[in-house]
Amino acid sequence: MVLTLDELNDNDEVFQVEGLTFVAKKGLMEKISPVKIDYKVNFFEKGFVIAFGSGMLPPDNDGPKCALSGENK
Repeated sequence: MVLTLDELNDNDEVFQVEGLTFVAKKGLMEKISPVKIDYKVNFFEKGFVIAFGSGMLPPDNDGPKCALSGENK
C-alpha cells in the first residue's frame, strides 16, 4: 500500500482526519481498518509508513501520526 497524488473519481471515498484529506477506493477502508499513517525520519531513511490491521505501529513510535477508520467523515 502506498500514498500517492491522484484525481478523485466516482469509485473513491473521501476521509478528513486531523485537517488532512485522504481518498481511498470505496470499500477499501472496511477491509483494512484500522489504518495508521506515520512520517518516519531517522539516519538512514525518511518517509511515510502505512500500517493496517494487525501490523499497526507501536504506540512508542515518535513523530506525527494520523489514524484512519472505516468511517467516512
